[in-house]
Amino acid sequence: MVHFFGFTRGVFQATYLGYSLDEAEQGNGYMHQALSVTVEYMFNDLHFHRIMANCMVSNKKSLQVLQKLDFEIEGTAKDYLFINRNWEDHILTTRINYKHKFNQ
Repeated sequence: MVHFFGFTRGVFQATYLGYSLDEAEQGNGYMHQALSVTVEYMFNDLHFHRIMANCMVSNKKSLQVLQKLDFEIEGTAKDYLFINRNWEDHILTTRINYKHKFNQ
């Protein structure tokens, strides 16, 4: 599953990215392939400037996928989301579309 949400236009031109894949299918490159296509679509066709994706600190596989897609770590958010009955810290990452020039 790949989904984009929290679309903001105007001076921000940004969206959030969320994704998940069945654990049995992880490690086969499926998510990298799916995200490569959808991120390029968001940049090239919909002209977003910034895509933000966050993952739990403990989710090393997810962070690796984001880094392979040129998402950069911007920081860590403490107690960011309530997952499995616990508040979990998340690594905040962003990819910027430097190719698109925004004309308002």
